[in-house]
Amino acid sequence: MTTKSDLTRSRLLEAGERLFAERGVENTTVADITRAAGQRNGAAIHYHFGGRDGLLDAIIERHDRELNQLRHARLEQLEQSGPVSAREMIELIVETMATRLDTGSGRAFLQIQGHRSAATGGALSRPSLAMAAIRSQLQPLLPTAGRELDAERAELVATMVIGRLARRAREEAAGTPSPTRATVVDALVDAATAVLTAAPPPTIPHQGSPT
Repeated sequence: MTTKSDLTRSRLLEAGERLFAERGVENTTVADITRAAGQRNGAAIHYHFGGRDGLLDAIIERHDRELNQLRHARLEQLEQSGPVSAREMIELIVETMATRLDTGSGRAFLQIQGHRSAATGGALSRPSLAMAAIRSQLQPLLPTAGRELDAERAELVATMVIGRLARRAREEAAGTPSPTRATVVDALVDAATAVLTAAPPPTIPHQGSPT
């Protein structure tokens, strides 16, 4: 049975998700969310979530749970068919994230992640357990170009994938999806694979000073 408290919590989640997606987290106040949720009690968010950050965490965790299930199922399918390639692991990451485009809530989640990625300069903190496990399995399949360059490549790919899917979410929400979703996903997989599997740069011999 749904209680009044449950209904209030659900309305706050929906309002927060929508406003965070439209405005970004930093441009959305607790008062904005409370009003959008139709709540008169200004302390409702603090009661249910401990504050704005707690509400954001609840929104992210809800989608992460669903993504984790998809990722685990997809990874099991891949492993049953034999050794998994780097491209297949990258496809898993991009394609499962793109499933968020199927619903309004999922599109809002992608836009929130886009705002967060832009605010943090790329890579998002606190990856889910499933995502962390996938990354650990992907890493040995990639060439090592040095810790600094490897980290820069990973951040570049994260920024590209999250940013493009966030923009795609806005396009689909506005009814202007072009090109096709499959084309966007394929292009992201191609580009991410090219970046992450690129050979290390050649070592340039140190040139001593002329005598």
